[in-house]
Amino acid sequence: MTKKYSKFIEIVSQRRANRIRKPKRLTKLLNDPPLLVSVKDAQGLVGYSRSKVFTMLADGTLTRVKSGKSTRVTMESIMAFVEGK
Repeated sequence: MTKKYSKFIEIVSQRRANRIRKPKRLTKLLNDPPLLVSVKDAQGLVGYSRSKVFTMLADGTLTRVKSGKSTRVTMESIMAFVEGK
């Protein structure tokens, strides 16, 4: 795991500490973060609803990458949002 992601993982883990169980998919994402994640995974990482994530994509808070009908969110923009930058 790189140093770049360590603070991000710490912040997300703290936010999720009160929850009983972590989805395996999100745990995998935090251990080996990809460059792009689905909207569903982004929703789980930031802790907002699907519609709020799409609102954040529309206003530029998060960065999207479109490929055909598929929408992906960059991990870099998620990390910046979670860290408050």
